[in-house]
Amino acid sequence: MPRKTLILMVGLANLIFASVQAWAQDLPRDAPEAYYYGVDYADLTAEEKALWAKLGWNEGAWSADTPEAYPETEWSKWTGLSDLQQDALRSLGYDQKTWDRNRPRSGVEIIEAFWNSLKWDKLSPAEQNLWRVLGWDEKSWSGASAEPSSEEKYWDELSDAERFAAGKLGYNKTIWDAN
Repeated sequence: MPRKTLILMVGLANLIFASVQAWAQDLPRDAPEAYYYGVDYADLTAEEKALWAKLGWNEGAWSADTPEAYPETEWSKWTGLSDLQQDALRSLGYDQKTWDRNRPRSGVEIIEAFWNSLKWDKLSPAEQNLWRVLGWDEKSWSGASAEPSSEEKYWDELSDAERFAAGKLGYNKTIWDAN
């Protein structure tokens, strides 16, 4: 192989390597929730799968359409997790702040007023998923389309999935039925 061709090939390889490194640095690793929400389970590395398994995740839960199939850790704040689970999250790029800001808020005294005060884009991904189970989306949340049928149901008329979602959002039978 001529020396010029070899130098050109080495230069091209270095350029490609530098481009891949730059691309990898652009992944939203400082926003792991956004990153992992967009990754299919099959695309996780073996190490990532093992770390998520420590949090109760497996392929079935990862690809589930309904939040009640998710492990309980999905709803837990950082301080409610074991040291092993916190270490797994650190390895996945989370810290207490990035983990907690994406868990559903609860413990709010006037729950209905609290949720009504928020715009859709101010809800965490987990909160949006829970509201979707209840039939809400960005349009219905903003009033641009009709409220979902769950709004007309009493607690006992909600499906198991709807009761699960409502419970994770801070509702119970008494609060739900009063609204």
